[in-house]
Amino acid sequence: MVLVTVIGGWWNVPRLTNYSHERWTVKLQVNRDVLADSVSFAARMLQSKPTSQILSGMRLVADGNSLQISVFDHDVSAQTYVVANVEQPGTALVSGRLLNDI
Repeated sequence: MVLVTVIGGWWNVPRLTNYSHERWTVKLQVNRDVLADSVSFAARMLQSKPTSQILSGMRLVADGNSLQISVFDHDVSAQTYVVANVEQPGTALVSGRLLNDI
């Protein structure tokens, strides 16, 4: 198991009037090998040269007992779910290539 904490994510929106780091913070424990497999699966859908910066990110949604990893393109999308022990539910968008390299 590995402890994952994402604070603020890669793409946060500080212009929101009710912005707080708690809203964009995700904290969970997940099996390292399962996470690596899921991230590498989702990373295959990322474009090498995306037309928009937001399309190079992975959306992480931690809720209940699962972590959802999603990537989107103009043509295709991919989602994968991982069983996780979620300590703080939330949503974050992180750099897909960076997360895959880690």
